[in-house]
Amino acid sequence: MKTKTKYLIPAFAAVFALTFAMATPLVMAESGNDGHSKWSAKHHKGHFAVTVEGFTGQIPVPEDINREIMKELRDQVSVSIVDAVGAIPEDDETNYMGAKIGLVKNENGEKFVAWILKGMTTDDETVTKNILVVDAGDAGNTQTVTKSFDLSSIEERKSQWEERKSNFSGDFERMKEKFQRNLGA
Repeated sequence: MKTKTKYLIPAFAAVFALTFAMATPLVMAESGNDGHSKWSAKHHKGHFAVTVEGFTGQIPVPEDINREIMKELRDQVSVSIVDAVGAIPEDDETNYMGAKIGLVKNENGEKFVAWILKGMTTDDETVTKNILVVDAGDAGNTQTVTKSFDLSSIEERKSQWEERKSNFSGDFERMKEKFQRNLGA
């Protein structure tokens, strides 16, 4: 048996054993509030609220929310998706691609149930993402949140990443050569 094989086999066995020694406690852990359960109430947040300044809706959401309260809130929704889409202004050229019932938070931290319509417009230099918020209790109560992104900065970051990636591939080739030389291949 060659020297490198004599040391390589025990090294692989040690890595294999360490993998099981580190993973076993996490696999065997019981679910609960001990931090190992990824779906426990402590770790699973569920609903994220869109922040809209100055929004006040008809259906307020209490601080401590659970499934029963969510069902009650869903029953209070009086605006249908058709009404929410009908609330889009005539002069709005946004291509809305999705709508859902969700939570909207104002600057005071108060949460309300609302329809959230997401869309975007693009031109050669910018991408503008629009979120139209329609109150779930009153279709006339709407607000729009707009965020714009400059495409030139995205292209600049992309070119920087391509440059770094080409440097990584050169490093990989050099390591591969060195490894093959050390193995005598």
